[in-house]
Amino acid sequence: MGIFPVFAWTVAAFFVSGFLNMAFIVPARSILQLNTPQEMRGRIFAAFSAVMNAAVLMGTMLGGALEGALGAPKIFVLAGAMVALAAGYTLLTGGIPAPKAQEA
Repeated sequence: MGIFPVFAWTVAAFFVSGFLNMAFIVPARSILQLNTPQEMRGRIFAAFSAVMNAAVLMGTMLGGALEGALGAPKIFVLAGAMVALAAGYTLLTGGIPAPKAQEA
C-alpha cells in the first residue's frame, strides 16, 4: 500500500489518519454549528455532508480510473500527497477564515 509495504505500517497509518480525520471533523462541525443561524442549520449541515460525500465518491472514482495505469501503491501515494497539499495550502493561507460580522 503506497509507501507502507509492511502491513503493520499500513494499520498504523490508517490509525493515524483516522485520528487526524477526527481532529478535522469535530472543529469543522463546531465552526458550522456556532456560526450558522438556527433556521439555516439543517440546510448547511446537509450541504456539508453532500460535499464531503461527493469528495469521497470522486476520489474513489478517480482512484479506480487511474489504478490500471499507475497501480494501487502509486494511487495511495498520490492521494496522500493531494491531501497533504490541500492541508498545507490551508495552513499557509491562514486556515479557515473567520465568519464576517453581520451588520444589524
